[in-house]
Amino acid sequence: LVLSKSLKEIRSHAFENCSGFIGNLLIPEHVTKIDDYAFNGCGNFNKIVDLPNELTTISNYAFSGCNKISNEINIPENVTTIGDYAFNNCSGILNINLNEKLQSIGSYAFNGCGNLTGNVAFSKNITTIGDYAFNNCKLLGPSVSINKSICDIGKNIFNIAENWKSMER
Repeated sequence: LVLSKSLKEIRSHAFENCSGFIGNLLIPEHVTKIDDYAFNGCGNFNKIVDLPNELTTISNYAFSGCNKISNEINIPENVTTIGDYAFNNCSGILNINLNEKLQSIGSYAFNGCGNLTGNVAFSKNITTIGDYAFNNCKLLGPSVSINKSICDIGKNIFNIAENWKSMER
């Protein structure tokens, strides 16, 4: 799926359950917001080709159920919020790189990303991590770095993370 280069926002439910889309998803460079359920249930995308640098918000359920995405996801520098269930059950995601400006990760944001591997380091700007944010991410770890500026840590944020060995704060 290739979207218009002039696109600034992908609205709620825009492509929800469009399982006929296959291959790579290319999001235009000027998109600043991916709204609720925008690509929810689009289970046949193989890859998200670089999220745009101007992106500031990945809303609730934005990519939920895109279970064939099988690449590393780099959260762009200007994203401050990853909504609830944003990448829920994106079981093919192998690695996630969080940026320095990220402030909030919603509940169940990466729930069911069972192939997500590597260590997790939260930037000094993160203040909120929602309940079960990395639930059922069995391969994460072995270490997690949580900074002292986080004021709201939800319950069971790393529930069923079997590789975990240490957490630093």
